[in-house]
Amino acid sequence: MKSVFWCCQWRQRQRGSALLLTLIFMAVLARMALSAVDAALLGTSLALNYRDHDRVFHAAEALLFALDSSLLARVQSDGLQVTLSTLSDVEVSIVMSPGMMENSGATKMSYQAVSAGHDFYFSAPGAPAVTCGPLYQLAVRASGVRPGTDVGLGLERRVCCVDALACEAGDFASTNRQWRRLH
Repeated sequence: MKSVFWCCQWRQRQRGSALLLTLIFMAVLARMALSAVDAALLGTSLALNYRDHDRVFHAAEALLFALDSSLLARVQSDGLQVTLSTLSDVEVSIVMSPGMMENSGATKMSYQAVSAGHDFYFSAPGAPAVTCGPLYQLAVRASGVRPGTDVGLGLERRVCCVDALACEAGDFASTNRQWRRLH
């Protein structure tokens, strides 16, 4: 009888330690689950930041190339001096409508167009030499809602002309553009 009593007493002592082990095991499992949730949230945040930055970059790039095409068309229709004399060094902010913000992901956009000192040095009049030089420089800045989505792009338009009259008329032998990220 004494041994049966001792066996039951031993079982009663074991119930408390099993509960303690179960609680520790549950705490470890809960911590692992929280770590998994944190990792999933971090991955989602990284993907959203990448998407937003990509959208803002493409909006800035589209604005940069639209401005370049517009300026080049103005030079070719109105003439070199007339168009470049209207450029100012002031940065122009673009007012974003809610629809534009939704489509582009950008909350702020601005641009700056600067004449690049279009002094071409030609040799003798009527000489067949082609002279090249910078025409204008553009800078576009855009930013999105999330931190780190700021984009700055720059473009320099270079042209080649046969003579001064062709340059003034916007009749370029060739044109090229070089663009780069500003930051």
